[in-house]
Amino acid sequence: MRNSGLFYLKGTLLLFMLFNSFHLVAQILKPEHNKHYDWGYVDAEGKWVIDAKYSYAYQFSGDGFDHRFTLVRTSRKNGELPVIIDKEGKAQLEGYDLNDVEAMDYRNGFRFISGRFIPKEKNETQYFIFDFKTGRYIVLAVDLYPYSALYHEDVQKEKYIITIDSKTSKKGMVLADSLTLVASPIYDEIKLYKGKNYILVSKDGKYGVLDSNCKKLIDFKYKSIAFQKDDKSAKVVLDKNELLVDLNDHVLKTTTYEERLDKDNGTGLFAARTEDKWGFVNADGEWVIPALFLNVTSFGADGITMARLSDGKSTLINKKGEQIGKYKYDNYGNYYSKAGVATPMAINGVWGYYDMHDESIIIQPAYDSASAFDEQGAACVKINGKWGFINKKGAFTIPAIYVYWTCFDEFGWAVVNNGIGVNSWGLITRDGKSAVAGTGSDEICRYSMVEHNIAHNKVVQTGKNYRTFYSEYVVMYNGDYMGLDPVR
Repeated sequence: MRNSGLFYLKGTLLLFMLFNSFHLVAQILKPEHNKHYDWGYVDAEGKWVIDAKYSYAYQFSGDGFDHRFTLVRTSRKNGELPVIIDKEGKAQLEGYDLNDVEAMDYRNGFRFISGRFIPKEKNETQYFIFDFKTGRYIVLAVDLYPYSALYHEDVQKEKYIITIDSKTSKKGMVLADSLTLVASPIYDEIKLYKGKNYILVSKDGKYGVLDSNCKKLIDFKYKSIAFQKDDKSAKVVLDKNELLVDLNDHVLKTTTYEERLDKDNGTGLFAARTEDKWGFVNADGEWVIPALFLNVTSFGADGITMARLSDGKSTLINKKGEQIGKYKYDNYGNYYSKAGVATPMAINGVWGYYDMHDESIIIQPAYDSASAFDEQGAACVKINGKWGFINKKGAFTIPAIYVYWTCFDEFGWAVVNNGIGVNSWGLITRDGKSAVAGTGSDEICRYSMVEHNIAHNKVVQTGKNYRTFYSEYVVMYNGDYMGLDPVR
């Protein structure tokens, strides 16, 4: 009986300890500060659970997330030191260099952060990844670091975290839930698809497919792979042939062309290439317009497109492959259906614009080269070796002072280069002014590099450190990288 009683008492103590531990994990703690603006945490009743002793404290839980660990900042002489704590205020990863924690907006409940770890017995920097939800962490091998910026929302929801070897630039993968390395850094490229059971990877210039467990589905032998909407098949290019295969690499269909563009603008005709000549095929891969052209663009919604003839001159064709108009001009430029009828043409090598319906001249030939008008009525023209922008009346809206230009993006920004010195790159708006707030027109071209960060994941290296930009543009100013975003 005494043994039974002793067992009962021990069991009571064990149950109490388990309940108390569960209560600490489950309770909601809210960051709060005292009158001295020292931060700590209070419970639902406003009672202090973790003393106010930090310079700042982030949330344990919020809209759509509930974590067991969080980040606080403690004051020090040279700034603030990030510290990871649990709901009892106990510090985690003591001895790790958290001062180099990957920049993050933890207020949004992002789950992972990374930082550097310097083992005492070694003079080598190693990166680690920490999971605020579970408390798990992994110290990566020397020279391996998290390639995915861990504060990016898409990464937080993915099954994998991509890593990269700084010496070979090869990529691997860490399983997010368990923080275990599931794919060594042997791949040139890894592309994850949210909610899909396949992963696109490449090695030595050839593409293959892995399943969600990193087991090989399609061998590394294709020049390109494009998954289809049914998520059961993919278009692949092998040598000069395009095939349709299932995800077990069984051939479903072969085609008679080497390349096909995916855009048809609702016309049902796709630009396709064979033997270095272009034509158009239907959705079944059957040729509708023979491959007779040096180059073509996709049909516009009006059923007209530009095609380059064997003599190098351009023409417009309809969906039957018939040339439109009498073609009394020497050459024709790119045609953009949404920009109206004004289309580039040339007489004796001098470019202007004509009406594609009646072939009357709209803007007299006066330019060395000319682009198509965009939807806002702007075209870029070259005169005396420099580029500028005109309207549909032929009047310059931006003077011809640039040696390089890009089309205006959806926010009305364009990249330009004036060709003067190293700091010759800039960003302009449609009125020719600087796109960067606080800079005048005389300061437009002041960057040594401007890149449109279309994928919003530009990675740059400065020394041994890597930074990821999610801004619309990445520029280099005075030797440092900066991110620039249009006002949305």
